[in-house]
Amino acid sequence: MSRVSDSKHPKRQFPTLRKAHSRRRGTILIADMADAIAALAHALDGDDVRFVTGTTVSAARKHLNDNLKLILCGVNFDNGRMFEFLKLAKATPATAAVPFVCVRAIGILAKPLVPHGIEVAARELGAAAYVDHLHTQNTIGEARAVKSLRQILIAACRS
Repeated sequence: MSRVSDSKHPKRQFPTLRKAHSRRRGTILIADMADAIAALAHALDGDDVRFVTGTTVSAARKHLNDNLKLILCGVNFDNGRMFEFLKLAKATPATAAVPFVCVRAIGILAKPLVPHGIEVAARELGAAAYVDHLHTQNTIGEARAVKSLRQILIAACRS
């Protein structure tokens, strides 16, 4: 994919996910609502990765044998079925070792205890990380939030 270059973000330079993967092009599954998929794909644009997507458990499940490098799943995925999909991915031999990152990319800002509870539950179920990208964007701005998201995803791929 090409780098995004517009008046808001001319020639953004962010850490690349490609370095965390093998020489082959990596495939990332983004499982979330359509608006969140668009926001996350935009944030990751420019990396040498291929995206596969699903807005429902049944649609995302079809990609669990696609030689994935990373699964990025939103908290609002399929009416709140993120944890169900996390358990399914960890129970599937092809994706049991694939980093699964839970993310909140769109929505409304929540009280601090809600994201903390999501993070604790996600880690208990085997997620590599929980990223409150929406909160980070509102706190430090989009460019720094995207850089932070990329660094977390790179770390998840290396662990």
